[in-house]
Amino acid sequence: MNMSKKTRKILPPPHTLKNYIIDLVKREDFIEDIARLRANFNIPRVGFPFDGEGIARLMPGIARDFEHSVAAIGDKYAIPGNAPSILMIYVLYNVILTEDEAYNRRVGTLCSIQDVGAKPNRSWGHGAHPIEHTLDSDFPIAIQISPYASLGEIRDFLAKEYSQHIKPLQERYRRPEIKLGKLKTRKSEVMERNDFIYSIRHLPFKEIYALTSAKFGYSPDEGAIGAIISKEKKRRGIS
Repeated sequence: MNMSKKTRKILPPPHTLKNYIIDLVKREDFIEDIARLRANFNIPRVGFPFDGEGIARLMPGIARDFEHSVAAIGDKYAIPGNAPSILMIYVLYNVILTEDEAYNRRVGTLCSIQDVGAKPNRSWGHGAHPIEHTLDSDFPIAIQISPYASLGEIRDFLAKEYSQHIKPLQERYRRPEIKLGKLKTRKSEVMERNDFIYSIRHLPFKEIYALTSAKFGYSPDEGAIGAIISKEKKRRGIS
């Protein structure tokens, strides 16, 4: 039986949602819809173990489809949109919680951490898409956020998971030879050097070389000086 969105106005208040779900699970049509949804996403008939890792157990890339399917059932049975986690937790774990209990578990179902760097490169033609490869190399740790997660839940997730899961992954992928602070300083120095070279571009290259060495303690060779001046002209839109 499909219930219209208008029906939601006469549903019990949120603190009785648990009882509403309990009543639903006695209905044959609801039982069949849940069984079909679990089968479609390879969820055990009686749900996963109740450990908060349900979303992570789904096949990669289908979490969004799963959330949409759960939302569709919520719409069909007029489960209020402010509590999708209660239904999602039931689908994943076969457990019915109160709204407060669901909130405490909800973060684990609406946010997840993915070790993207550990996964094989996704195929694109005969190899990895160059952009995807760069993203996976530069950002090997992904935080996936459900469209139903609130700002507070995202913050709670990060606060809870950073030390235990995110930081260890960061340490795994950090390369000792790369120091971000030094890279920023180096980039700033190069920009300052190039600006200086450009400001004295009217001088002979030998003189530019000598002045740059005196100011910065080093200088590109004369051939590179010409390339830097050309690059700085282009950056400034000067032909």
